[in-house]
Amino acid sequence: MHGSKNPNQNKGQEQGKKNKTFAELAEKGLEHFGELKNELLNFQKSSKIDEVFNKTEEFVKNYSQSITAHQLRNIYQEIKKANEVLDLKLLRPNLAYIAGRLDKGEGKEFVAFVDALIREVDSKEKLENFKDFMEAVVAYHKFYSSK
Repeated sequence: MHGSKNPNQNKGQEQGKKNKTFAELAEKGLEHFGELKNELLNFQKSSKIDEVFNKTEEFVKNYSQSITAHQLRNIYQEIKKANEVLDLKLLRPNLAYIAGRLDKGEGKEFVAFVDALIREVDSKEKLENFKDFMEAVVAYHKFYSSK
């Protein structure tokens, strides 16, 4: 049984993801953007807009199978309704609930990344930039998700 996989190995990996905090789950997404993560909420003024969109496309491509279009649209619809920073912040517990219902660890990481960005929103301008960023996420997800 040299080439067989241990069925408990995947369980251990999933269990490890369950033991991580929501903030820890977001780290992989934040690392993906590296230096550009500060541009995500300021990209309307960014000179690196093409880099931001390229990284966003790559990020969504990697996570496109971990969350359904329906789930992502539901999250986006709630984000679009937020008119004030507080409205957006109040979505955070709902995101934790959504992540808890997802089967795949990558889906939890994706939603945790969205939550991490929400934590950084502290002005009306960043709120509008965040909405625009999420619109791009939904668009790229539509392109990469299978029907």
